[in-house]
Amino acid sequence: MRTLALVLVVVGVSCAGKAPSGGKGTDPEGMGEDTGGTTGTGGKPSVPPPSTGGSPGTGGAPSTGGSPGTGGAGTGGSSGSAPDAGPTSGPDAAPVVSEPNAPCPRCVRVFNGMNFDGWEAAPATWKIVEGGAMHGQGGTSRAAYTKKDYGNVRLIVTSKLDPANGDHLGILFWGNRPMNPDKPQIDNAGWVQWMPPFGGMWSYHPPMHHGISGMKLAPAPSNSTTWHTSELLLNLDKGTLRAAVNGIETTRYTHAWPTERVDPTKRIIRGPLAMMKHGSGGSEYKDIWVEDEPTEDVLYTVKMK
Repeated sequence: MRTLALVLVVVGVSCAGKAPSGGKGTDPEGMGEDTGGTTGTGGKPSVPPPSTGGSPGTGGAPSTGGSPGTGGAGTGGSSGSAPDAGPTSGPDAAPVVSEPNAPCPRCVRVFNGMNFDGWEAAPATWKIVEGGAMHGQGGTSRAAYTKKDYGNVRLIVTSKLDPANGDHLGILFWGNRPMNPDKPQIDNAGWVQWMPPFGGMWSYHPPMHHGISGMKLAPAPSNSTTWHTSELLLNLDKGTLRAAVNGIETTRYTHAWPTERVDPTKRIIRGPLAMMKHGSGGSEYKDIWVEDEPTEDVLYTVKMK
């Protein structure tokens, strides 16, 4: 009897500033906040391609995948580059059903305009006012913040100052969770701040808070005393921010140490989203929507030309 032997060979494949109208008051800690520069903050960190293992053949030993490449950390300081803020999660992300009239496909309303469910907000400072806005003024609290932590996130919010009193608005992210809602720690807590609507930026990393510069893509509104809608697309993994105001992308930013999670002078971490009451003005925020772990690098509020 003649026997024909068929040999299957399995090959494993591996893949290797002066404040605009609306004002800026005196900083409570004695250092005025910068309204942001015009210089870009540098390139984005490289991202290593994932390693994939080969498919095992019939009767053969399964192949092993190669080692993934090592991505370098991005550094700030070079001007003119445009960081990529997403997408931040793959197509297998858990489906999210948006509410009717949501501003993006997976957006969820995180402030209901009637109470502070889901938020930490000191009653002496934060109130609900006509029109369903949270209003922060007086008291000892400098921020109302979410009970949930976020890293990669899209935030859409409408805001204004009423009254201005030489103050400015602020949105805080990537900082430590405060322990006391009546007096939440802002300084030396690692927050990054973006100031609607004009797009100034500030760092609250120790040893001293200081201004940081985002790349200006387009002129932004300067009057903070009228309602403006802002969209922030934050990518903690890459340390990037994209911001749009009233349907126009205005700012991009890349953190100088995008992968640092330990050193308190440099790190960015998952943390609350906070609406800031900076000084003596009245800070108002409403229609607050969030998409956790965004799946697309798109600013949904930006108007197509």
